Amino acid sequence: MTAISALILAAGTASRMGQTKQLLDLGGAALLKRVIQNVKTFPFTKIIIVIGHDAEKIQNNIIMKGERCRWVFNPKYAYGQSHSLKIGVAAIQTKHVMVFLGDQPFIKDTTILKIYEKGNKWGRKMQSPFVVRPIYQNIQGHPVFFGNVKQISFNELSQDQGAKSLIKQINNYYELPVTDDGSIFDIDTPKAYEIARQRWESQIKTPKP
Repeated sequence: MTAISALILAAGTASRMGQTKQLLDLGGAALLKRVIQNVKTFPFTKIIIVIGHDAEKIQNNIIMKGERCRWVFNPKYAYGQSHSLKIGVAAIQTKHVMVFLGDQPFIKDTTILKIYEKGNKWGRKMQSPFVVRPIYQNIQGHPVFFGNVKQISFNELSQDQGAKSLIKQINNYYELPVTDDGSIFDIDTPKAYEIARQRWESQIKTPKP
């Protein structure tokens, strides 16, 4: 098994939400905690969670057990997601990393597993950088697998653009079609949060097949 870390980006100010998004209640647990719980079910070597806005409040409310998970503080969180990505990647010690967003709790396990397995397979034979990401109805989603990540320069990224411009420069790029709208559903507005609450309640009431 190739060593793979998970990186969860959760440092933003959530200006469109109007409150600390990471701690929004979703079925009795904080939104960010739901994301962490999903990620922890997979055999990642380390799980790095980048926080910034209301960092102390988040750490006091989300207690993590075990040595796999680690908080990383981004003091320049107001600079946008790209800065959190740079800080997170710098904290990664494995060759490969899967990047998650802290406001996407509905990504299916099957989607995560597909990306993980594809990245793991490529990672065993490729020595150059590569990227694997899900695509839902022609929309690029998360999580994004960065292979041989230490060979990728994130220095040119700025503001809230994420890694889109960087990914375009990587020759070995693979989009994996999925039937999972959770891979593109960000909870970043009050309306999206209300949809998420209804969706969570619906999941609880609907028994798994």
